[in-house]
Amino acid sequence: MADSANSASFIAADTTTLGNWKGLYGADGEIIATTPTFSQVMLKAASQTDHIASTYYDASTVALDINFTDGATHRVAIYLLNFDTSGRAETVTVLDAATNAVLDTRSASSFVNGEYLVWNISGHVTIHVACTGGPNAVVSGVFFGPVL
Repeated sequence: MADSANSASFIAADTTTLGNWKGLYGADGEIIATTPTFSQVMLKAASQTDHIASTYYDASTVALDINFTDGATHRVAIYLLNFDTSGRAETVTVLDAATNAVLDTRSASSFVNGEYLVWNISGHVTIHVACTGGPNAVVSGVFFGPVL
């Protein structure tokens, strides 16, 4: 049985927001691929119409370790984008980090235009994004916000 402090309840699969996440996702922070520590990149414009393309990938599984230490529940959205249209499919599993009990599982296979998977999460969880089709597993962003 999962520790009651570690929880995840699925909210939605959002296929309409696409890259227009500013103002909807990430109000409390976001994780997108960044530049190496030995470089500096400056964006000249940062408006709501700007888009950023990024990805974290692995041949088999991208694992995210999320630990909320404030005792509160937070909205977490991961963005999946099959940018290269290569027939990619993934299984996303949210696990209790202490016990590895499965808190939620979702499948994604038609995300060539992008898809957000959104949960309310508290405590310490890991999110495994496993490749079930195509060349590799990908996550294009992780977004944090208040529970709606």
